Amino acid sequence: QNPNDSDAAILLLNSSKSAAHPTSQLVAISKQALRKIDDGEERKELTDACNSVANILQALLEAINSVEEIGGGREIKEGIEEFENMQADLEAQMIAIDGGFLSALPGQNRLQALNILGLSVKELNNILDKLTKVATEDPSKVGEIATQCTEQVNSVIQASKTMAALTRGKEAQKNIINSATDLTGKAREFFTSTKAYVMDPENLELYEPMNIKKKDTSQSAINLMNAARGINS
Repeated sequence: QNPNDSDAAILLLNSSKSAAHPTSQLVAISKQALRKIDDGEERKELTDACNSVANILQALLEAINSVEEIGGGREIKEGIEEFENMQADLEAQMIAIDGGFLSALPGQNRLQALNILGLSVKELNNILDKLTKVATEDPSKVGEIATQCTEQVNSVIQASKTMAALTRGKEAQKNIINSATDLTGKAREFFTSTKAYVMDPENLELYEPMNIKKKDTSQSAINLMNAARGINS
């Protein structure tokens, strides 16, 4: 076997993932059957066999997780978790709007906040393009750029929260926060598609979904900017 054969490696990984679930079910069913075995020696043999398979299965799952972290998988996974945290934070912002206690920090002004948001959105779109490019041309840098992308999405979200606090009217505030929430969702979908492509770069059918999700994320950021300006998208 050629250790550098990426197609074979992906096939092995996917086959291992497919086998893991039914194997775990088999172990669970076997353990349930132990209660119906009266013979002590037979029960011990089956118990030992179940424990042995369970230990091997656990090692297999750990190996699968390790392989999936290659090519930026770990950073993408962490990014997806961060996007979910951002969504939860934005939900709290919506509650604050409904309660009428969303307020900006002293010294902040709307024009300055709008400029910061605009710069943040522009930089995010640059990083989205960069992540798509390295995924196809230099997968070793996916992790680094994915981390930058996560951080930049967070910068956009924080800027949008400031804009909402400086905006008059609950509906206008909600439009901004809803647009920010949409951005975190689109970014999560983009990361998921990017991970799928990086794990199987020879599968050309995975490239277009990744590119579409990137464009969706970019458009969502533009929509957020429009909401901040008071423009309906």
